[in-house]
Amino acid sequence: MKVLLVLLVFSCSFFCVCGFQQRAFEDEELVQQETSQIKECLNNKYTHNSCKKVFCHPWQRCVGGSCICKLPYQCPKNTTFVCSTNGKQFQNYCQLKAYECQHPQEKFMSKAKCRPSEKFEVSLDYADSQSEGLIQVKLVNHTEKLFICNSGWSMNEANVVCRHLGFKIGAKYHTKTSEVRESALTSSHCLHATCRGLETSLAECTLIEKSNINSKENFASVVCHKEDKECLLTEFRCVNEKCIPLTETCNGIN
Repeated sequence: MKVLLVLLVFSCSFFCVCGFQQRAFEDEELVQQETSQIKECLNNKYTHNSCKKVFCHPWQRCVGGSCICKLPYQCPKNTTFVCSTNGKQFQNYCQLKAYECQHPQEKFMSKAKCRPSEKFEVSLDYADSQSEGLIQVKLVNHTEKLFICNSGWSMNEANVVCRHLGFKIGAKYHTKTSEVRESALTSSHCLHATCRGLETSLAECTLIEKSNINSKENFASVVCHKEDKECLLTEFRCVNEKCIPLTETCNGIN
């Protein structure tokens, strides 16, 4: 009986040690795999246009591992008219996006034939710099500007606003306190924006007009990323050219 008890204790100890060693080995393998993937990404400088990792948009094609724009005539010929922010009309969204690659000023405005009076305007106001402030939007066929609601506001929407305004890299921060005069609150509504984050025009996002409580704290603000900015010692130069704080390099936010 004593011999059997000793054997049982020895067996339990052996399997416990082996199990622990196996888990440690698997954890180490996982860390090595993740490290290898990070090195691969850094060495190859993958972005959202790397077709080895993602599918290209309908207005793009994969060449040499990168998504490059088609020529407009290479898009489907179906007719669902769209209009650009400069009033140029296209047969469909694909043609507009393909044309935009060569002419960045021709951004999407609306899914309809162009009309001379239609405008879609985005501006940054109530700040000391042209690259930051509260966002105001004048929708097509609207006479007044609306602020963007702070609810649901994220880096996705901030990046799109900045690109719409010509800041190619996108946003640096998507929250910043900005003062606004009570006299500027001309509407009891604001726009709730939802974007994927890769759009170049805010008009491509889902914009829903909602009521608010006339408080500046309910409005979204942004700081756009300047292309000539030097990264600080506490920042990392990302593949998308942004200066990312070292504490936020792997948070999944573009």
